Amino acid sequence: MTSANYAFWQHYWRYLIVFPPPVVPSAFTYSFGVGVEVNLFAGHGSATFLSFVALGETPTFTGQELTVNNDGFPVAANLAAPTIRGVLNVNRSFLVQGGCVPAIALVMGVAAALAPDSEIVLSDNMPCFISPAATIDPETAVGPDALRGIVNFHYQPLPPETVP
Repeated sequence: MTSANYAFWQHYWRYLIVFPPPVVPSAFTYSFGVGVEVNLFAGHGSATFLSFVALGETPTFTGQELTVNNDGFPVAANLAAPTIRGVLNVNRSFLVQGGCVPAIALVMGVAAALAPDSEIVLSDNMPCFISPAATIDPETAVGPDALRGIVNFHYQPLPPETVP
């Protein structure tokens, strides 16, 4: 069977997150999690579900487009179980000069591939989501309400003798 026989569906969300500049050269660290849950109401045949997270970053944002690269797949599974969950945690660091504005581009997406004569129906009374949060519970794939959509970040000033 070739991919021409399959039906594909994809949707993604793209975010640009700009951070305040440090006063002095610093190591900039950011972290967050992405939780995914899919609940099936019904279906038959063969279907695969994939969620993805892609990131791009710059220590000197001036309005340019940021290129993203795949960072991982919270869920990549055949839709055989009624509930599928996954989590991907991101923790990165890079150097930022004093007065420069760091930024990250975050792309989160979902895709499904269905074999011929297959069908899936997602539940309308059970959660189906892909959501970033400052912290994600690995059991539920969801972050506390107050932390959803939040990216943790901090600066660690560099000692003057180590500044590039």
